[in-house]
Amino acid sequence: MQIVVRHIPWTGHDCFVLACNTSDKSAVVSILLESLDSNRCVIACGLDAVETCRIESGMPKYAVDITDANLPQEINRNEQAISFTKGCYLGQETVARIDALGHVNRLLVGVKMESSTVPESGVELTVGEKVVGKVTSSTYSPALKLPLALAFVRREHATDGTKLTLEAGTAEVCSLPVT
Repeated sequence: MQIVVRHIPWTGHDCFVLACNTSDKSAVVSILLESLDSNRCVIACGLDAVETCRIESGMPKYAVDITDANLPQEINRNEQAISFTKGCYLGQETVARIDALGHVNRLLVGVKMESSTVPESGVELTVGEKVVGKVTSSTYSPALKLPLALAFVRREHATDGTKLTLEAGTAEVCSLPVT
């Protein structure tokens, strides 16, 4: 049996992704569950819990929150995705132009709801009559005891404390990770 283990900070906690042949899945799950009894530093959880932790930590998910059309500066990934000292790379001209101009037009931010309704992906966020953003993913946050979303919001409305409106009521831009 071969298992590939990768440390990937999807949740803001130590998070490991295990990959194995589908025929080995039951055996791998059994081994992990047996280790829970003897090793209390491992927590078994489902995908919903991982998704909640991912959103609380502000980690975008490819094809849900971001695509290859997004720029690293839009998702606050400069340190992880850009080297201004290495040689040529795809997208270098666009990235350098944004660095020189100093900003992008929208940013991926955390948005906490002020009602109990968890918004659907695609829900528009407004200030007055103007659409200034769109929810990309959302969850109920046990840490905040409120629904929380990741959303792309126009730069001028992406600062902590900015009040936004959506179908289900009001919301507020908030810092991530949630602590």
